[in-house]
Amino acid sequence: YTSPSPGFKYYWHPLASNINTATTTTTGNWIPASGAMTPGKGYIVRGSSSYGMAATDIPAVFRGVPNNGIITADISRGGNQTTFGPTVTANNSIVTNFDDNWNLVANPYPSAIKALDFLTFNTNIQGFIKIWTHGTAPVSTTSPFYNTFAANYTSSDYITYNSLGNNLGPSPLIFNGYIASGQGFFVSMNDGNTVTETVTFKNSMRDKTYDNSQFYRTMQSATDDKNRIWLDLIDSNNVPVRTVVGYVAEATLGLDRMYDAIKNIAKEKNIYSLSEDETLIIQGRPTPFDQNDQVPIGVTILSAGDYKIAIAAVDGLFEHEQPIYLEDKELNIIYDLRQSPYSFSSAAGIFNDRFVLRYTNTALGNPDFGNIENSVIVAGNQGELTIKSSIENIQEVTIYDVLGRQLFFTKEINNTHFVTSNISLSQQTLIVKIKLENGMTISRKIIL
Repeated sequence: YTSPSPGFKYYWHPLASNINTATTTTTGNWIPASGAMTPGKGYIVRGSSSYGMAATDIPAVFRGVPNNGIITADISRGGNQTTFGPTVTANNSIVTNFDDNWNLVANPYPSAIKALDFLTFNTNIQGFIKIWTHGTAPVSTTSPFYNTFAANYTSSDYITYNSLGNNLGPSPLIFNGYIASGQGFFVSMNDGNTVTETVTFKNSMRDKTYDNSQFYRTMQSATDDKNRIWLDLIDSNNVPVRTVVGYVAEATLGLDRMYDAIKNIAKEKNIYSLSEDETLIIQGRPTPFDQNDQVPIGVTILSAGDYKIAIAAVDGLFEHEQPIYLEDKELNIIYDLRQSPYSFSSAAGIFNDRFVLRYTNTALGNPDFGNIENSVIVAGNQGELTIKSSIENIQEVTIYDVLGRQLFFTKEINNTHFVTSNISLSQQTLIVKIKLENGMTISRKIIL
């Protein structure tokens, strides 16, 4: 279009230098786009460069023969392979793990393609896609792309989608699984030795019956045989971020390419689940459903304060009377999330060991747990902490204050008796977390 004046146009280049390249191995940057569009490549376009103009629809004309047949698009990745997993130091500070495997591609056809068909065929990418929703305004405090710009859209403004579904929830916030004509979306190239590869679009991925109306944030409801729980982490300003855990026949307890979606947790407020030391925005688990299943839940807290964890939505078997609990291991609480959100206070940091999503309020579902828990005694006297266990050896001891700040940690104790005075603060309430030899974790609250 020529009137009003066209807006800026960019494509994402994973190998381009950015502000961090001089000090890290990470690459990736937005590059101005010009000339004819490359089929299969994704672009971002601003509506207009005419500042102050009234809101209006601006038509854009695409000229040329509609694409047909096999189309390949180049993808690449940078040199950083430490992209995912818990990013936390010994003092629980947040560390950025840069991720330079992302590529912006796009549906090149005049009809919609099925996202799962695209992911199934292209096994050189992770088994999920990300589509920008344009649901929130840009902010200056976070950057999804390496802190290189003054204002940014956050990563929580993206739909993450795989075979389990999407991270935002059911109707009306659901992606129907069909990538509309011309829709751009991010994919993450697998780690490995190859730096540049291609993804393939084929006619078999599209059909004239596929809904071609869902572009950007237009969404609709859907029904299927999935059983899912969407959880929110809500700050004191009532701003949520969301994750989903679901149960389907095709998933396993391990990592499944098409049912688990990895999430980089640093630099933004986040809630996620964990599996095999990976942080997941979407996690699939198997059916038949086991009510004794437990799912570790992690949170990234940017500033100390009061927060809530709440059920945002459910479907499948969770629409009925199946209980849903949240366990707070630091405070030794198992809380019924169906009654109300769980409120807690936290220091800033990444916390991967505090919360567990579960479906019974009996500790570990183990009839011997009560005996073992009662066998552990914690006592404090004039700054000295003593722990005695009459049944199981003590393996690890972690001590927190009531804000969740870690004050002390030791491991490989391998004894039924432990004493320490190596705690700097006194006359305060402490949470003592004790890991036993059989893997059980017991928490005690004590004033030292």
